[in-house]
Amino acid sequence: MKKLFFQTLIVTVITVSFVFTSYSQSDIEKAREELKAGNTEKAIDILQDYTKDNETDAMGYVWLARAYMSIDSNGQAEKELIKGRALAEANAEIYTLLGDLYGVKKIYAAAEQQYAKAAALDSANVELLMKLAESQMKARHYTEAAKTYNRILELDPKNLVALRTLGNLFVRAKQYVNALPVLDVLYPMEPDSINVQYDYVKTLFETRNYEKMIPVAENLLQRDPSLSDVQSMLAEAYKATNRSDQVVKLLESRTDTLSVDELITLAKAYRNLDMFDKAVTTYEAVLGRDSTRCDILYDMGTTYMKVKNYSSAVAMFDMKIACDTSAGYRFASHLNAAMSAMQVKDFKSAEDHTLQSIELRPENVQAWLTLAQNYVQLGNLAKQRAAYKKVIELGTADTTLNGKYDRALEEAYRMEGVQELLDKNYPAAVRYLKLSLQINPKHCNTILLTAQAYHNSNNRDEATKYYCRVLSTCPKSEDADIAKKGLEILGTGCGGGSK
Repeated sequence: MKKLFFQTLIVTVITVSFVFTSYSQSDIEKAREELKAGNTEKAIDILQDYTKDNETDAMGYVWLARAYMSIDSNGQAEKELIKGRALAEANAEIYTLLGDLYGVKKIYAAAEQQYAKAAALDSANVELLMKLAESQMKARHYTEAAKTYNRILELDPKNLVALRTLGNLFVRAKQYVNALPVLDVLYPMEPDSINVQYDYVKTLFETRNYEKMIPVAENLLQRDPSLSDVQSMLAEAYKATNRSDQVVKLLESRTDTLSVDELITLAKAYRNLDMFDKAVTTYEAVLGRDSTRCDILYDMGTTYMKVKNYSSAVAMFDMKIACDTSAGYRFASHLNAAMSAMQVKDFKSAEDHTLQSIELRPENVQAWLTLAQNYVQLGNLAKQRAAYKKVIELGTADTTLNGKYDRALEEAYRMEGVQELLDKNYPAAVRYLKLSLQINPKHCNTILLTAQAYHNSNNRDEATKYYCRVLSTCPKSEDADIAKKGLEILGTGCGGGSK
């Protein structure tokens, strides 16, 4: 009888345990269904009860954390995940969710740490590795990010995001040899991306792959003729491959018999050899024979600019705008027409052309810089400052451009610094001027203005330092004479002692 009682007890315990486990698992499933249905609060209630009854089940905390995350209760979600992590230290999902949480909080180094732990447990998970690489980029751990993107490409060789980011990383770091194999894969996949084309042209140029670079650069300039640095690289490539010399040698001896297309080829060769006077003459001969050649008008305009015939340049750009509806050429023609009009002091026409270029490309830094410069000439201070601030906004918005906008930013920071100095807002003046000096540390007038801003704010030590920097950088300049007077007023010199 006693034996039968114990057998019955054992069966009862097993049955109760089985029922409890089934009940627990159904609670998690029920909570998941409530989450799917958008009943988050109900799901949280179920999961809170479940975790109280099942304190050693890590998944209960995981799902409770997911529920909290769905209503942006990230602090509570973090607490639940930490509980789950203590129970399941080898669970990659927990580390991944913690990484997601820290990413939302913009604590990128902490996010990177959690994703790295998850990746150590699940090293072939491309989605996870992408999160790790993104957190490393945001934490500015670029070397580690490059390693992660390389690992991603081992698993997924055609991963566009990894190819784009890794290629751009190498270009920014001027590691063109490393960038080349990445961009060799990426370029055929995204032949229409201007940013990819630009990085590819730059990489091919720096690795002296001129033959491969030339058609890519030519295609890029067809899409955006305003890329002056690409034009310079292409000219160098032509020279490096001796193509222009050969073209001139072949065609120059028989100009009287050349077709219109051959004349255009010769004119372009002259341009590539910086023989701009001959290029102008040849282009004019083309128009004399065929006035409908819209395709050469932009090149004619930029060639007139090279020989400083700005009125003719404006006329060519106006003709190009009238006959060509492509956005790229219309933008570049309006912008170059504006620059040329400024040279002949037709500032109203320059303003009109620049504003039309901005309508076509509202985020183009060069267009806003030209507008600001034109307003300087017009004496419109309010519009000048608004335009320079737009240059700063756009030029600093994307940190992956490898110094592309440094010249524009240097000027915008300097001009804003001047205005803040004139407004006697000396801390702001110092901030802008020092940003300008970070880009061009040898600009004597900017150094002098920085000294004067410090001087007017009664910071004698910094004023002395910058006055002395003017003297050491450009000792024979007018700025140096002004710096000497500043030091005299301060009663100090550059040797550390008083005068």
